[in-house]
Amino acid sequence: LRNLQFHIKNKFKEIDGLAKDAAGEALEDLKAQLDELKAENGRLAEECGSLQEQAQQYLTLKPQYDALFAEFQQFKEDAAIEKGQMELQLMKLKAGERKPLPVNKEVRDAGVNTAAPPPPPPRQHV
Repeated sequence: LRNLQFHIKNKFKEIDGLAKDAAGEALEDLKAQLDELKAENGRLAEECGSLQEQAQQYLTLKPQYDALFAEFQQFKEDAAIEKGQMELQLMKLKAGERKPLPVNKEVRDAGVNTAAPPPPPPRQHV
């Protein structure tokens, strides 16, 4: 009986040792997981900070973008109107409803001189 008690006691010690070893391994695994999670948390915190900076830049630049986009839309509309007017003018010109263009007198006078060039100066013998 005593031998059996000793054997049972040893088995409990062995089981207790195995349980402590398993608990120690589990604890080490949990510590490793915790370290990984801390590293991931740090990376995510940096990424969050970067995203917050980008969001701030977006909010700062959005009104400028909206103003430029509205200006571009207005330019596009004005260009379309001007194109339509030019096309209409071209159709009128092709149809023969052409009005004479005003002639700028300065431009006409600045044309090619049809008068003969002055004669060269006489040569002098030295």
